[in-house]
Amino acid sequence: MAESEQLGSSARLLRLMAAAAALHAAAPAVAETRVSVRGSEYDERPLREAPVDGSDERYTVRKQQFELSHERDERDAVSLRLTREWMSGSSPWFNVPGENGAVQQVMSGATIDDRRAELVASWTRRTDGRSRTLQVSTSDENDYRSLALGLSYERPIDDRFTVGYGAGVSSDTIEPTDAALFGRVERERKRSYSAHASLAQILDSNRVVQWGLSLNHGNGYLSDPYKLFFAGGRTLPDTRPEQRTQLSAHTRYRHSVVSHSAVLHADARLSNDSWGLQSLAIEGAWYQSLGDDWRIVPQLRYYEQSAASFYAPFSANIASAGRVHSSDFRLGAFGAISGAIDLRWQSRDFAVVFGYEYYRGDEPLFFSSDNDDPAWLTFGQWHAGIDYRF
Repeated sequence: MAESEQLGSSARLLRLMAAAAALHAAAPAVAETRVSVRGSEYDERPLREAPVDGSDERYTVRKQQFELSHERDERDAVSLRLTREWMSGSSPWFNVPGENGAVQQVMSGATIDDRRAELVASWTRRTDGRSRTLQVSTSDENDYRSLALGLSYERPIDDRFTVGYGAGVSSDTIEPTDAALFGRVERERKRSYSAHASLAQILDSNRVVQWGLSLNHGNGYLSDPYKLFFAGGRTLPDTRPEQRTQLSAHTRYRHSVVSHSAVLHADARLSNDSWGLQSLAIEGAWYQSLGDDWRIVPQLRYYEQSAASFYAPFSANIASAGRVHSSDFRLGAFGAISGAIDLRWQSRDFAVVFGYEYYRGDEPLFFSSDNDDPAWLTFGQWHAGIDYRF
């Protein structure tokens, strides 16, 4: 739910900016229905060094998305979004020591073939400047099922300040494939709880800033059943703590540059969790209008994190592996920079969108990293779609 929360916050900031520019003029009570269709393809590049075993054909994900939303008037809005994904390829399995202690990657075979379907429904009611949103989502794939519920509330304190808060809960069931063949768990459960609060301020008719905090807690089976850990010539199951608590703080800034028909987005986020993992993210985007019909949006993002306290690429023996251990590169220290560009053409009630993102993981700038993990990601992703409102 993190992505939908971020998109929702951005939309609320833009509504605040529009309200400031219009000096809180009342919006016309008109009904509007919008249909959006999106398609995308995510393609991970091969490892920078060939794996010692397994395929170097990394993940490819193709996604199709359909969304139907309806605003009956300025009071009620509902939406329904259906997403389907097809995933194939291989993924990092575990590491082994090479010459001079170098980390070498063992990959799974290129036999992963999975499909996922997700349905998200939301309802928003706005009264007296206040907004309440209920969101329900369900996701299903071959080995994973999830059900989530979220509630959020937003209200103005005065003409310049708006406070928002909310909470969510999800319940997930994991049933790994080939459990008996590879000694994996057969069925496990986990639950996640989240809460967030924010304060937005209208600085003037062109500038809005928002500060926020979010708290996430997960418990149950938080390990990855498809990962192994190499310890002194043996492989052990990936084993992580059964609880994880994460606290994040963010700042979002929106600035309408009227003289250039553009809007600047600037976001920053800091995070810390009970696994010892700290992270920071900085991103910016420039929404540039090109006449009445075109808009182009270049974006740049930097992310980095420290390693979890129990992360290691491998261990010399069983004893040093400890009770919890993981060599999953996503829990190690790394930095990543990504750039994207989106292009949108709109004429009256019809719009066409297209975009591309490039991402590369590498050494972190601020957090220490003891190893160059061969599994660091490099990927490209494009998306295209159409919007129609009536």
